[in-house]
Amino acid sequence: RNDGRAALMSSPKLTAPSEARSTRSTKRNGSPSKRETTTNGNKIHDSNGTHPNGTNNRLQASNDSKLGILLLFLFRTLVLDMPLVLLLSVYISVLLLHHVYDEYLVPQAELMSWTENRKTNEMTYYDRSCTVKDMSTNSTDDLLISSHTTPTQCMHHMAKHGVSLYPNILQEETADELREWIVQQNKMEEGFYVISGKHRFTFGIGVNQAPIVTQALKEIAEHPVFRPAIEEICGDNPAVIEFTAITSEFGAEDQFWHQDTLPQGSSFKHARTFVPSYSLFVPLQDTTPEIGATEICPGSHVCNQRERFCVDHGFPASGKDGVWPKSTGALVNQHLYHRGMAHTDPNGLDRVLFILTFSPRPRMNSGEVETRLISMGGSYSLNWRQWGHTLNDFGNAATAMKEPWKTLKSLGMYKSKDSDWGWDMPAVASMRIINDDNGYHVGDLEDWLETKGGFSFLPAELQAEFDEETGWPGFLETTLKNCERAAERIYFFASGIYLILFMTLALYRKLCGTKTSGAPFVRAVIRIVVSHAAVIALACYAAHSMGKTPWAQNIRHGRAHTLPMAETFPVDMLPGTLPNKRDVLAETKYESKYLAGTNYIIENAQPGNVNFNEIVAANSVGYEGLSSALKLQLTLDIIDWVGQDMGRFLTQNEEGNWAKMSTQNAQKFVHKSIVRTTNIVVANVLTELAYLISETKFGVLRDRAMHRLHIPEMLNNLQDLILNPPTFALKNNTDVTTASSSSISSLLIVPHSFLPEIPTLADNVAPVVRLPSLPPIYEISEPFPGAWLEEGDIVEAKYNGIYNEWYRATIVDLNVDASTYDVEYDDGEADDDLCRICVRPYESLQLGEEVEVREEENETFYKGVVVAVNEDDTVDIDTGEDGLFENVHPGYVRRSEPEPEVKVGSRVEALYQRGTVWYDAVVTKLRSDGTFDVLYDDGDTELRVKRKNIRVLP
Repeated sequence: RNDGRAALMSSPKLTAPSEARSTRSTKRNGSPSKRETTTNGNKIHDSNGTHPNGTNNRLQASNDSKLGILLLFLFRTLVLDMPLVLLLSVYISVLLLHHVYDEYLVPQAELMSWTENRKTNEMTYYDRSCTVKDMSTNSTDDLLISSHTTPTQCMHHMAKHGVSLYPNILQEETADELREWIVQQNKMEEGFYVISGKHRFTFGIGVNQAPIVTQALKEIAEHPVFRPAIEEICGDNPAVIEFTAITSEFGAEDQFWHQDTLPQGSSFKHARTFVPSYSLFVPLQDTTPEIGATEICPGSHVCNQRERFCVDHGFPASGKDGVWPKSTGALVNQHLYHRGMAHTDPNGLDRVLFILTFSPRPRMNSGEVETRLISMGGSYSLNWRQWGHTLNDFGNAATAMKEPWKTLKSLGMYKSKDSDWGWDMPAVASMRIINDDNGYHVGDLEDWLETKGGFSFLPAELQAEFDEETGWPGFLETTLKNCERAAERIYFFASGIYLILFMTLALYRKLCGTKTSGAPFVRAVIRIVVSHAAVIALACYAAHSMGKTPWAQNIRHGRAHTLPMAETFPVDMLPGTLPNKRDVLAETKYESKYLAGTNYIIENAQPGNVNFNEIVAANSVGYEGLSSALKLQLTLDIIDWVGQDMGRFLTQNEEGNWAKMSTQNAQKFVHKSIVRTTNIVVANVLTELAYLISETKFGVLRDRAMHRLHIPEMLNNLQDLILNPPTFALKNNTDVTTASSSSISSLLIVPHSFLPEIPTLADNVAPVVRLPSLPPIYEISEPFPGAWLEEGDIVEAKYNGIYNEWYRATIVDLNVDASTYDVEYDDGEADDDLCRICVRPYESLQLGEEVEVREEENETFYKGVVVAVNEDDTVDIDTGEDGLFENVHPGYVRRSEPEPEVKVGSRVEALYQRGTVWYDAVVTKLRSDGTFDVLYDDGDTELRVKRKNIRVLP
């Protein structure tokens, strides 16, 4: 050692002791190394005479050790830690999904449930039956929208006709290229259901599936006429709820006339329950009737029964002998009757329609409440990843609808700050499941499980079995529980294996005498705690963030999709009646800004209101300059003129039924209408006031005392100050249909002890403009017997609506949604949901009339003749051999009529498959066993229908 040290110190390159010490090496146990180095030129020799590079050996060993540690770390992370964290994430995700299902989706679905009890209370129109006279036009010329048409005019046009034609929706080059792409894709894509589907192709288009699709969407979203029009109709940035194409090739048959949404899910009958929807059909070639132009029935969008007149009077969008030009988009209210025509031209092009459907987007902002659903019955052919989006998103699809953000928005989980929510898929699916809507019937679930195997990403063992009683809700609930149990078992099993592995390693190291034998197990536990805490914290943050969204808060507080009408407890309620087309409807459930074009449906499409508005417009000149007396006289004249046209002034009572207005309220309504017609400034102010009043009735704070009592009173007082109405009153609150306008003095009731002078023209400072005189008033009568029946009236009712036996009864309730009556017979029995033609006004029994009578304790009826009518309304009836029945109450007397003959071609209503709903049909065959074959108006056929399940239409 001394020789070696002397040799090192004598070297000219190593003069410092520190440098010599730097070459010294020791063994792990602290003993000196055998290796002693000397310098000989550029080589280093050890004491044994060998010369390996010692420094490189140490570096190599160090590198090998680091590589081993890195490989061990990667192995442990990828094979042990990450799978365990992934399993935990799956387990937590299933728990979170189950939490969302229980806390939000189930309550949301319950709020969306459309029940029989809601149909009358939430009615905003009525169940209107139409005839050919209700067609708004029979020419496509009246449906064209020009480049100079304003958005407001477009909105009123849509409200009147239900269909509008917009030329040049797409550039010609875009339409040609898009058509070529769709034809190529037709047989490559899985299609949606389409009526008369043979030789018809349809599929859900992806917004970014091809550049030409993105370009076409951009052109539609930026169209200078269509974009402002659709926003005036639906509201700003409407939601997109359907995006598809339908192609018809030669051999496609006529579709039956249909609506794309069901009458019971109509936005017209229930404007605050369902949103309206409008489909834009864009032909990508010049389309003739021979290649299948769409047939339309303008004006039928407000009709809620299968309208037979459309079969004979509907016409193609091309005109009967013309061409529907390429790129001329037909914007069609989905409640309009229409159909695809047959493709009968063997040399014609395939007819391709590019289709987008729009609706008002949901109100999801703070301080808003959304009570509406998308209309029921629609097919809504839309790729599931594209729900939740709006026209702005579709118009900028290349940037606004990229993955994964497109899917997250579809699921209602995320949207950018500068975008709006559309109708997300969970909300739409919830609504359609709970209401057994198209695509979500119980039978659809069974077919889906049998043909598709259910969810493609889940093993069949985890999916619930089909149960007809529980349907979709039961299937989803059970599947979630199965997934939760499976994820829980797999996770805890893997965690146990993980811990056992590291405990085994620690025990092995301890047996080998390693001092740090427990370190791997401790580090494993720490890693589990840290990684699991991160996953759990992230899940808690996600749950907390979701709970803070307006959507979740509205559901939690019962505001989202809550009942649109506040619960009322009426005391003295106006008796309900079934409206007619000639009635003037003073609606009370519209007038909200977010309803957009729906606010104007009654004004544009109810014949009685259209007629009333024409009378007001023709006779309101100079109204402001009239004396109060003449204003009163004019309002009465208008009321009488409406009555002469067999119309009434109706408003809605607390239950949602329409009821006749008192003459005083009708006069106020007429006065308000005249003022709005003559003064545009006042009209705009009154519109804003109406919006505020509606907010107190239908807004998020409607249950607060301020909104129920004080604010409406203040707003109504302000409205009266603006209108400055004359004193409207009639003695005994005379009914509108019987009021007389012959005397001004009979008009006034003054609560003071003295009677002021009646104002005259001389009392007015403003100049008076002479009013054109109204036509003379003739006798006022109802349009048909029983048209003006109302609750409480004494009537005759057709027993069960089937037998031609008429019994005296009282109307106890009515259903405006279905135009039916509930009656209670004088003998104590009752009938519900009797059709309108099954109830008629009661006419007193007459001497000599042939009737049938029974005793109070006996159910047997005897034929006889009325021989006496007593002062107490009882009658004496002579039955011949069965004796004389004296002082018989009319409740034990019935009128019988022969059953109308049913023959081939008879227009009837039939109970489909012996159900409870009557459907219009035509008898096609009489069978020897007394049954009938019928063809329903929607194209279905039923054989061997019994006579009791058929009633002949008048």
